[in-house]
Amino acid sequence: MHKLFATAIAFLLAASVWAAPEISARVASPVVAGEPSSLTISVSDDEPEIDKLPQVPGIKWGRNVSTSSNITIINFKKKSSYESTITFVAESEGDYTIPPIKVKAGKMKMATEPISFHAGKRNFDLDSADQDNGSKPQPQNAKASA
Repeated sequence: MHKLFATAIAFLLAASVWAAPEISARVASPVVAGEPSSLTISVSDDEPEIDKLPQVPGIKWGRNVSTSSNITIINFKKKSSYESTITFVAESEGDYTIPPIKVKAGKMKMATEPISFHAGKRNFDLDSADQDNGSKPQPQNAKASA
């Protein structure tokens, strides 16, 4: 009985150590057409290496990828998470879908789920007069007071 119990515990520990990394992706919201936004890919246990960003009509990818990591140890159990963030610009207002992005984490190859989002329009307009005198942008529905 003790051998069976010990074997079960060893199997559970091995499975938790060799579990496949988890991957997720998210777009920072709100996305405003014509302005920079960001896509963040998160992977547990190893830093994500993005092979190639997909070509999406109406999206221009930034050149740089920033990375961060977080490691916590609680009761001798180590948990790691890594993030890679890429900037992009949605060129016009509308709905977009970023297809799965292929990622390598350690020796594992994975892909994100498709990500859908809406790029909205800017909530304010900048007039050339406002830019010249240094005043703050006014919301579209607000009336400027003298």
